[in-house]
Amino acid sequence: MPAGMAALIVGFQPILTAAMAGPVLGERTRPLQWIGIATGFIGLMMVLWERIVIDLSHPAALLFAFLSLLGITSATIYQKRFCPSFDLRTGMPSAPPATEPVDVFPVTITDGQVYVDLTPVN
Repeated sequence: MPAGMAALIVGFQPILTAAMAGPVLGERTRPLQWIGIATGFIGLMMVLWERIVIDLSHPAALLFAFLSLLGITSATIYQKRFCPSFDLRTGMPSAPPATEPVDVFPVTITDGQVYVDLTPVN
């Protein structure tokens, strides 16, 4: 499955979360919030437009993309319902912040040979 198609499927997460917030959490999504969600989805479509390819030849990949959508939406709803407030110092350290430098080890394939440079590049 093309990456653009997977990104589009998972990009439905805010829409699905907002739609489930009413029945599951008893919260009402205001019209202005729906406009914001639609604007974000339109932005996602604009970025992915040239990369979107409808490819149904890999049903397992399609299934996993939808499972990831359901997983992240379910986790968001669960956290909102059962963990509405928690201490950020204890609730978030399981994942590094996005701004933390990540060591990257480039892999090069030349003439069928795989070369790995173990010198970290930050």
